[in-house]
Amino acid sequence: MISVVGGVDGLTGISFPLIWTIYVILVFFTSAFTFSWLVKKM
Repeated sequence: MISVVGGVDGLTGISFPLIWTIYVILVFFTSAFTFSWLVKKM
């Protein structure tokens, strides 16, 4: 049981930063795409 809990904690510790990194990259690409689209519209 202890090893399972430790594994779950380890996965949570790894997965949360990974999710945030993916989220930041998505937001960055979306904002960059929107900005370039607005510039083209002008």
